[in-house]
Order: sequence, then structure tokens, then C-alpha cells
Amino acid sequence: MPPLFFCYDLLSILLNHGYSPLLHTVSAFAIKPYGWVERLGIFTVGLTLIGVGIVWSSWLSRRIGALFRMAGALLLLVGLGFLLIGTFNTDATSFARSWHGFIHYFTFVSVVILFPCFCLIMVLSLRRRIFNRNGIALYTGITGLIGLLFIASQLISFFKFIPFGLAERALATVDLFWLTVAGSHITRMAREMGQLLGEPWSKQK
Repeated sequence: MPPLFFCYDLLSILLNHGYSPLLHTVSAFAIKPYGWVERLGIFTVGLTLIGVGIVWSSWLSRRIGALFRMAGALLLLVGLGFLLIGTFNTDATSFARSWHGFIHYFTFVSVVILFPCFCLIMVLSLRRRIFNRNGIALYTGITGLIGLLFIASQLISFFKFIPFGLAERALATVDLFWLTVAGSHITRMAREMGQLLGEPWSKQK
């Protein structure tokens, strides 16, 4: 459950005195004395994303279409990325590089890039479908845009004044809130209504 991630993060912040959640990233807290708490939250998110990705790319995609299958596959990759992030520690300092730190950083960057791509594919899949009536496609597009803005903010020096710990947690809040609200809605409606998300209006009865 994505909301548990924030519970674990808050608990880790309270247990690790002297560390600021505004300056220190989630990964930084994972190597602190109570890092197992933060790591548990990361694994929870990863397993949730993998589960949803498998359902979307296999069971639902048989009746939905190629775009939705691709989106589910990307979500599965994002979930695997979370597991790698939780498994391989980040480097404690920028002066001591390690192989596990490289894997951690490379995976983090990949996840940050993959999720906006996932949102774009979801928008293409949902924009002309029945679920677009409640604004799911628009909400998904806005979520992906926020992810792209996060990437841009890290590339443009003007935004470097924003604490990275704060920016990372803000992005995680936006993405995981989408998964909790829109993701669960899409899955539930597809099962309850028996509608095919990838089927055009002209083919629907």
C-alpha cells in the first residue's frame, strides 16, 4: 500500500534525530541507524507496483490493448527499480563512490524518467475511453508533467536552491497519490463495469 510508505518515512525521520527530511533524501535515511524502517517502505511500494504492473500488463491487457500492456510493463519496471533502490545502498558521501552506490543512483534516475513515460502512455490509452469522463487521463497527464518538471529542476541551476530531500518527497507524494487514487480506480472500474479500457467508443455496446 503506497500510503504506508509515508508512515515508514515519518517513523524513520522521528527515529533518526539530527537529520533533516528537507535536506536528506529517502535513500539517505535508509543508511541511518533505523534505515530498515525506511527500507521497508521502499520495498512495500516496489512490491505494490510490481503487483499492479503484472495485473495491468497481463490480465487486463488481454482485453484492453497494446498501449495499456506497455504501461503495465513500465509500471512493473518502476516497481523492480524500487526493489533495487532498497537493496543497494546509496553512497554516504559524494567523495566515496562504490558499485552499489552506482546501481542505486542509476536505478533512481531510471525510475524518475520511467514514471512520466508511463503517464504519457496511460494518457494515450485513456484519452478516448470511458474512463476519461471523470478526468483520469487529464490527472495522469498532470502527474507525468510534474515528473518532467522535477527532472528539469535538477538540470537547471536556478532551481538548485530547492532542498533535494523536499523535492524528492514531493515527487513521491504526487506519484504515489496517483497510484492510490487513479490506479485503483482504473483497476476497480475495469473489473466492476466490464469495460475494455482500450476499446473505442464505436465498438462499445
